[in-house]
Amino acid sequence: MPNKIEIESHADHVALAGKGNLLTAEEAEVLEQALTHNPYDSAARFQLLGYYLRLFCQGINVIKLRTLNIIWLIDNFPECRLLSSQYGLLSRELDEDSFAEAKRHWLQKIDLNPTNVDVIGNAAEFFAVPEPELSEELFRKAMTLAPNERLWSRSLAFKLSRSGPARAREAYEAMRFAIDQEPDERLKYHMLDTLADLALQIGLTDEAFDAALKCLTMAFTFGQDEHDGNAIHNSNCTMGRIALKEGDLDTAKRHLAMAGDTPGSPLLALAPNMTLAYELLAAGEGDAVIEYLQACEKFWTLGRDMGLISEWVEEIRQGRMPNMVDFVRADMAV
Repeated sequence: MPNKIEIESHADHVALAGKGNLLTAEEAEVLEQALTHNPYDSAARFQLLGYYLRLFCQGINVIKLRTLNIIWLIDNFPECRLLSSQYGLLSRELDEDSFAEAKRHWLQKIDLNPTNVDVIGNAAEFFAVPEPELSEELFRKAMTLAPNERLWSRSLAFKLSRSGPARAREAYEAMRFAIDQEPDERLKYHMLDTLADLALQIGLTDEAFDAALKCLTMAFTFGQDEHDGNAIHNSNCTMGRIALKEGDLDTAKRHLAMAGDTPGSPLLALAPNMTLAYELLAAGEGDAVIEYLQACEKFWTLGRDMGLISEWVEEIRQGRMPNMVDFVRADMAV
């Protein structure tokens, strides 16, 4: 039996995880059986990573199965970049025990690999939301170990962007630096919608609009890209918020409708930014928000399957304000 996972490229890992999104329950069971005979079967391992993420996004309780797969990869292939993506992240709020177990394994790997920048960077991504101080410490360590590797400055910028209004300017400056240092136009494209959002948070309205417009333009000129769904949704939301701040309700509503016309993405499947919808609802534009929420049915799978979308639509029709606070920016205008 092999004692080491077959190392394909990151692109191969992504392709296998994507294939796993399409598995039936019967096909997944066959792959689980394959892993009992050969735990290093990378084709089975990565497909199941995608399969369990899909079920999780649909509101199906597969946390324990996801955790077992993720921990196995932490122990046996901690350099795997899928561990730093949505495929390898766990929520402490949803299952504290599973998170704590995965944390223990990551800390062991960091101790065993103190100069392995890939291990440290992956761990930093894992802790980005639940333990931001530890995450930032690890990202800065990765940047020290590999000062010429732009991935870590880019990752730190994204991490800071999730730190709230108190660090919005620091996050903006980190994102601006990462973009200025990045020669790859496609990677710049992947950062522009976040830069636009951060610029708006700190009052740089013109720069926010320019970054959002550039991001939106690139979404339709680059050709198909994994970031297109985020770019279309988030850039329109930023431009709509700017229009609303300027008192242009019609333009704000138009951008909300265009945000809903996104092809979607794994991130949008979990938690789209609802700030523009919330602000328009507060401005009395319930019909526009209902239309947007109905459009969200096709890409916000977690909100659809948990009943949030239908619940919110009904509350708006009854003239009540839904509890959307977990999906809005802390700098919202209302």
